Amino acid sequence: IAISDQFAWKELLVSKLKEQGKRIQVIQRPKAEENIAVAAASILARAKFLETLEICCFPGYNRLSPSSFKPFTISM
Repeated sequence: IAISDQFAWKELLVSKLKEQGKRIQVIQRPKAEENIAVAAASILARAKFLETLEICCFPGYNRLSPSSFKPFTISM
């Protein structure tokens, strides 16, 4: 069983799970984060999203060495 917040698109979730060979029941409900497993998964997913965003948007940034950040300018 997979529990997801009702905000997610159920058909997309089921499709992605099937692509990975997973055949499980998907349950959606409002405020699914009240379930501790859903809350934990949400935190981990957010952390991975932010990490990926950091890598994509700031390729010169090294988390272990703040001085290695290469400044850049954005032209508008």
